[in-house]
Amino acid sequence: MIEFVDAGIGYPHAPVLEHVSLAIASGDYVVIHGENGCGKSTLVKTALGIVKPLSGEVRNAFAPAETGYLTQLNPLRFDFPATCSEIIMSGIRSRRRAGACANEPEEYMWLALERMGIEDLEHADYRRLSGGQRQRVLIARALVSAQSLLVLDEPTNELDAQTTQALFALLRQLNEGGLTVVMVTHDKGALPYASRMLRVADGAVSEDRGGVR
Repeated sequence: MIEFVDAGIGYPHAPVLEHVSLAIASGDYVVIHGENGCGKSTLVKTALGIVKPLSGEVRNAFAPAETGYLTQLNPLRFDFPATCSEIIMSGIRSRRRAGACANEPEEYMWLALERMGIEDLEHADYRRLSGGQRQRVLIARALVSAQSLLVLDEPTNELDAQTTQALFALLRQLNEGGLTVVMVTHDKGALPYASRMLRVADGAVSEDRGGVR
């Protein structure tokens, strides 16, 4: 579970959200939406412990070694010299450094490639990929790291409509298999797939009516 208890969120010079009290339970599929710059990304960074709350408490019971995270901004330079498989496998190595042991790492990598429909890019040079291909590689990297929690911040950036819908369906499938999913997105097409929706606006977080499930 992730729990916010009367938390102030933001940075010392720029507070963003006030009096946030909410809980994300194991097994939830939460979509966080709102206008650009409203604090969605800062909210998830605070949930993951990347940003410290300004006040109140934030508790995260999910193990970092079992959490996959895709940031909104590409963490790799476009000229990063690596193959797609090396980038995806780095997600597994991160889990190992955090104390988790990944059995059959190549199997995890292949499953992530297959789920994102990029099996043919296993040995491709990351520097030569299109923006959409890079995004799918980075989502695959998050997938191999996610054993209990997957957090995706604007994952549909650079994706075409068909790939976007396939991703939403995949996330629902993974959630139904027990994975907790938290997704920040401006794409309202994601809302029907979620079990819960959180709206960020006017310095506050509110619960919207749930998705179709």
